[in-house]
Amino acid sequence: MAEEKAPEAKNPTKWGLIISLFFVQILLAVVLVYFLILPRFSPASSNNSTKEEIAKTESKEPGILVTIDNLTINPKGSYGRRYAVFEVALEVPDEDAKKEIEKFKPKIVDSYILYLRSKTIEELTVKLDIELMKKEMIDQVNKILGKPLVQNLYFTRFVLE
Repeated sequence: MAEEKAPEAKNPTKWGLIISLFFVQILLAVVLVYFLILPRFSPASSNNSTKEEIAKTESKEPGILVTIDNLTINPKGSYGRRYAVFEVALEVPDEDAKKEIEKFKPKIVDSYILYLRSKTIEELTVKLDIELMKKEMIDQVNKILGKPLVQNLYFTRFVLE
């Protein structure tokens, strides 16, 4: 007679490993979403002290505007497939400050290009990040000038392509 084959027993360690790996993947996905994606969209990330610092840089009296045209950059992580074009206007209190800005304009343009190239597309599109960028760009110019002459910065062109 033919020998009867016993039904194959399922390997419990194999299924245990598959289920464990499944739960590890779910846990990893939750951790990535929580730490990498949610902070970008969270309104809690807005810092009150940062808003106060930005408000301090705003001037009550209008000043003289000095424009810096045609800042064209490739944002960080775009690998040359995307570009951004900026034009900024720096508000200064008087003609002497305007002359000082014009004197250091090549250094200012260079520092702005390097700074803007360090920003990702996401950082260039989030409103809070843009306000922080303005403050940091004002600080850069004032550092180059050696004194706080720039009162405010306005983006007069901001194109992401």
